[in-house]
Amino acid sequence: MRPGCSGCWFCTPGRTWSRTRLPRWLTCRRCADRLQRTGVDLTGYSAVQRVEDMESARRTLGYRRINLLSSSAGTRAAMIYAWRHPEALQRSAMISVNPPGHLFWDPRITDTQFE
Repeated sequence: MRPGCSGCWFCTPGRTWSRTRLPRWLTCRRCADRLQRTGVDLTGYSAVQRVEDMESARRTLGYRRINLLSSSAGTRAAMIYAWRHPEALQRSAMISVNPPGHLFWDPRITDTQFE
């Protein structure tokens, strides 16, 4: 654990992420402050930035074209990747697609679908 940290997931070596740890990580103000002091913009990591990181990894690893397998919210990244870098994509398989305009589902509509 890093000095000044409350024991969050991000700062604890060897700890793996789990859904039960996420809320504690999100509320770790000390860690957020430390990251921001080192220049990390915690509000600025957009879907396009994630896609550009994927593209940078593809180029660095020397792959001419890649295959993407995505599910749920990851299908949004795969879709944006296909729009921005079609020449680098061999094929893409999307499972449980999260379509444009529906980033968050309305729980009232979802509840009525199960009734």
